[in-house]
Amino acid sequence: MKKYSFTKFEGDYPRGNSTISINRPGLLRLSSSFCKTTNITDFKYVILFFDKLNNAIALHPTNEFEKGASKITKDKKASAVSIKAFIIANNLNLEDYLGKYGWVMQNLPSIGDVYIIELKKNETTA
Repeated sequence: MKKYSFTKFEGDYPRGNSTISINRPGLLRLSSSFCKTTNITDFKYVILFFDKLNNAIALHPTNEFEKGASKITKDKKASAVSIKAFIIANNLNLEDYLGKYGWVMQNLPSIGDVYIIELKKNETTA
């Protein structure tokens, strides 16, 4: 007889794609699928990094507050991080980068695990 290993479906599933979005109020919206895939909501803060050459943002989740840390604000399924000060400090125009981004996870020796998005100017402002 064949052996099975069933997992009970409890009605909770990630909706949509696993993305990180930049929206008009200056928030990084972390989709419910991203949160479930990465377990980022197990953390209190993210440290943000900017790579000007590659026009990329890296998010390093942490539970330790340090200078520059941004609080992860959690709602029912997804979460958000305010990036207004980060955008201003890096001389970026928020309107140029509104939209959804795919992400990659990397372990950087000097930082640790990070989630990276590469910014691309949206078509309406490019």
